[in-house]
Amino acid sequence: MDTVIAAGHVVERDGALLGFDLSALRERLLASRARIAADARVPLDGTWQPSA
Repeated sequence: MDTVIAAGHVVERDGALLGFDLSALRERLLASRARIAADARVPLDGTWQPSA
């Protein structure tokens, strides 16, 4: 895909997203994941197993 237009706005050109700070978005998502996991007392190290 070369160019994506949504609602009349170019949102992707030459395979790159435009108008998004992906580093900042990633930081916000990781912080949100950490808060949710902490509230649920779920470790993020891959050791959590659902109870039977």
